[in-house]
This record gives sequence, C-alpha cells and structure tokens, in this order.
Amino acid sequence: MILYFKQTEEIIEFKTDIAFGRVNGDMTFPDDDLCSSSHGRFFLQNNKAHIQDLGSTNGTFLNKQQLPAQEEVELQEGDHIRFGEQEVIFSNNPNFDPSEFEEVSKEQRGQQLLAKVKKQKENKLHELEAKKAGPVKSLQTLQSELAQIAEKQSMASKLLSEIEQKIQSYQQKAEHIENNITEINRTFEIKKKPLYDKQGGLMDQLRLKDTVGAPEEEKIPLQKELDEVNQRLAEFDLEKKGQPLKAKQFRQKIESYQGKKLEVMAQKDKIEQFLQDKKSQYSPQITKLKEEIAGLDSLIGKAQEDLKR
Repeated sequence: MILYFKQTEEIIEFKTDIAFGRVNGDMTFPDDDLCSSSHGRFFLQNNKAHIQDLGSTNGTFLNKQQLPAQEEVELQEGDHIRFGEQEVIFSNNPNFDPSEFEEVSKEQRGQQLLAKVKKQKENKLHELEAKKAGPVKSLQTLQSELAQIAEKQSMASKLLSEIEQKIQSYQQKAEHIENNITEINRTFEIKKKPLYDKQGGLMDQLRLKDTVGAPEEEKIPLQKELDEVNQRLAEFDLEKKGQPLKAKQFRQKIESYQGKKLEVMAQKDKIEQFLQDKKSQYSPQITKLKEEIAGLDSLIGKAQEDLKR
C-alpha cells in the first residue's frame, strides 16, 4: 500500500501502523505549524488501509471532507488526504503513477482527456500503418521476384535479336560473294591490267639493259620496281582466290550463330514458362495482398481524418 506525499514527491509503502504529527509519531513534520503534535495515524485493519484523526487542532481532510475526530475511516484507491500543510494520495497499486491522481481543473482535465483521445487515435493510426507494412513488404517481394524473371526474359530476347542481326549480316555478305563471283573476278582482272602493262614495260627495259651491257646499278631500281609490281599482282591473285574462302567462312559463322540462336531460344522459352508459372502461383497471393493493402489504406485514411477532428 502506497502513500504519496505531493510536497516532497516521496512514496512510502506501509505494511504496519504509521502514526504522524509535528512532534510525535513514526512520521514527524517539525516545520509544519498547522500539524498537531500527535495529529493522526494510518493503520491496517482486516488487511485494509484506514486513517484516523487523533483530535488534531486543524483537522484531517479526506477528499476535501474533514474527518470526525477519533473516527476510523477506510481508505479507497486514489483518496486525497490533507493534514497540516501535507497532501497525500493513497493507492493500492504497486505501479503507482502520481500523475493519474493529481487534482486538476475541469479545463485541464478536458485538455488531458483530449490529449489522451488524440494519443489513442495516433496509436491506432500507427498500428494500422505498421499492420500495412507487412503485406506491402510481401507484395514488393513477390513483384520484385517477377520483375527479376521478366528482366532475364528481356535480356534473352535482346540477345536473340542481336544473334539474328549477325546471322542476317553474314548471310548478306556470303550471298553477295556467291552471287557476284564472276563480277568480282572481272573487277580483279581490270585492277590487274595496268600492273601487267607496267610489268611488261619494266621487263623490256631490263632486257634492253642486259643487251647493251649496262652496269648493275642502273638495273637495280628497275628490278626493285618490278618486284613491287609482282608483289601487288600476287596479292590480287591471293585476294581473288580468297573470295570463295571468305564466303565459306561467313557460312561457318552463320552455322555457329544458328546453334547459339537455338540455345538462346530454348533458354528464352524456359524463362517465359517459368515466369508464367510464377505469375499463376503468385496471382492469388498478389490479389489478396492488394485487397488487404487497399482495405488498410481505407482505414488509414479514415484514421487520418479522425485525427484531424
């Protein structure tokens, strides 16, 4: 059982009788001139707290009502007691909170009640928002998983498109060579003709030098130029012979990319099927979560409006 002294904010737990006064008793208040020497006592009777005024000069007051001298009165939860300059609140609650029993004006009590109601409304709003966080997180998790699968599907589609573009490009190059091999060969011959003419002229000059017995230093530049012409003709011949090989290489690349295309298509089909399965699996959960969130949003909206009132 608790006695709370408001002036000193002291809480005293009593289990036995407690006499009080200015001079005599278990609790004394020597500086309180309004308190009698032996003013009164708190005591237990049938395990219930009581108070008794012992014939004090200025009296003992219970909830603003003066107690008759020598009368034993049972105390109730939250009773306010005043003797001398001392104000005491009685409580049976071991978790006693003095603020709950303070005497306040009607205006203050009204403000406290409004604050309490507002706090309750805020708590309700916070509870709804906290309750919404769960399904929102679950929905985001499911949607994120579906988005990741869809991203893999998109990447597979993009890769497939790139492969098809490469196949088309190599197809066009190979067909160009195969369909125009005669024209390509004729173009090479046209490019070689000036070199053949130059080759013949250089060879004639060298034979003339040999005929007249010209020194070697006069033939060296001619021979060097002839070697360069021969080298260029050999390169043309090699390039001409390489055209069918180049077309073959393009065909090999096409075949390689065709294999890759089949692999990617199989992978893409697998991802698409996996995505559809997941959508079917998650659809009821997503619908339920969206409905739950919508319901909570409605309640939150009402709670927010209620809080503004």
